[in-house]
Amino acid sequence: MQRASGIVYISTLASLLQKWVTPRLHRLHTRFPEIRVDWHTSREAVDFTRSDFHGAVRLAERASAGLEADALMDEWLVVVASPKLYRKFGSLDERDSLEGIPMLQARDEPWARFEKSAAPAPWPAGPAIIDDSVSVISAVMEGLGYAPARWSIAANDLDNGNLVLASKTIVPSRFRYWFVCPPAYAELPMVLALRQWLREEAAAFPKPDDWLGRRYR
Repeated sequence: MQRASGIVYISTLASLLQKWVTPRLHRLHTRFPEIRVDWHTSREAVDFTRSDFHGAVRLAERASAGLEADALMDEWLVVVASPKLYRKFGSLDERDSLEGIPMLQARDEPWARFEKSAAPAPWPAGPAIIDDSVSVISAVMEGLGYAPARWSIAANDLDNGNLVLASKTIVPSRFRYWFVCPPAYAELPMVLALRQWLREEAAAFPKPDDWLGRRYR
């Protein structure tokens, strides 16, 4: 393989970049010091014919037709709280009622997806609705309420103790993360190197059941 060097232009979700990619970038830089990745954040589909992007990482049910695609990792929804708030209200699994618990509403990850939880009551309406996933995590860490979150963006803060898993209910998402790129870019050495690194990092990322098993065994 040719030397993997140069600038790779990649589009990804801001939440994934902040909470999943960034904590791992030191390993990419150590392994491939010749590669410089220019990260751009967006939710919109990339028009590769009208942009300089070599690839993109998106959360979707399936990859777009006509693109090379790697299925990187599945996604799950979990309920999180700050340690202080958790000490006050405890696990949702152990309560007969959700009355009185401050609940944050996340537009991207709504409480409605947890209707099959062990909690017997319907999810109450919270005082705030937040449409940005990382902003929801920040509000939770400030102690403003319990909230649903994507596993991929909550796991690092759970490991660090900034968040607590507030329910052992784990809801699989119908979406997964994909790396996609035009076929013309798929074999570029720097793109191949980045794809390899993303696949390896995704494979090493613990699933929530595995994380729970290690934490509570």
